[in-house]
Amino acid sequence: MKSATSQSQSLFVVLCGSLGQIVVQLALQVVLASKFGSGEEVAAYQAAFSLPTALAATIAGPLGIAFIPRYQKLRTEDPVRAESLLPALTLIVVVCGVLVSGLLTLFAAPVMQSLVPGFTAEQVAQSTTLFRILVWNIPLMVLVGLFQTALNARFNFFMPAIAGVFGPTVTVICMWSGAAQLGIAALAWGVVAGSLSSVLLQGISLWGGTRFPARGDLVDHARGIALLAIPAALSMLLIRIDPVVDGYVLASPEPERFANWGWALRIMNMFVLVSSGV
Repeated sequence: MKSATSQSQSLFVVLCGSLGQIVVQLALQVVLASKFGSGEEVAAYQAAFSLPTALAATIAGPLGIAFIPRYQKLRTEDPVRAESLLPALTLIVVVCGVLVSGLLTLFAAPVMQSLVPGFTAEQVAQSTTLFRILVWNIPLMVLVGLFQTALNARFNFFMPAIAGVFGPTVTVICMWSGAAQLGIAALAWGVVAGSLSSVLLQGISLWGGTRFPARGDLVDHARGIALLAIPAALSMLLIRIDPVVDGYVLASPEPERFANWGWALRIMNMFVLVSSGV
């Protein structure tokens, strides 16, 4: 009975967190609509947002899938060594994420020209500016997913639920307060700030008891996770690449069509991602 009660409580916490995310995300869309409507700025944001989100989801989902069986196996064999898995993966994500984000920042202009060939030069320039901000959300989104999985593996469902509401709330506040000065860039910076807030909130809850990995452990953990995660990542890529391809097809000098597609996509993804998290 205690186990059933505990499971019910965990499900209730996750459900409340998911409903809270939906409310905050809806508030975000309302604020975005009131500030920018369906004009060029929203179209530029959607164009810049698609690739970083697709890359982050392609990595974060499979990484979470691979983490739990690897962690449970290590806990059975060597509990002390198991606590080095999360720091090892965090280090790998940070180093690789900074490299990837740095390269994408450097080549942002040709990347955006390739993704939205139908945009005017002015639209491409605006998308490029936003893209240079949003690429830094790639490692942060991966860490959000990794930390959520690690907390769930420790049967801590409360903190991911809180972080899932807190991060988007930070985004809403940043956009609301900065839109007048920064325009749509306030949303881009708000997305990054929201992800960073979620990472810090969950990271504080995780770091007690963890152990920095030795060099041999780092390589071993990376190999073990890669064997489990790469097949799932290839499958995830086929799913997550859709918005990037759709954006390529829909890009045109008429921003309303692209912006309206972005509205529909964000609303749909909000419910799909939250419900799948439950």
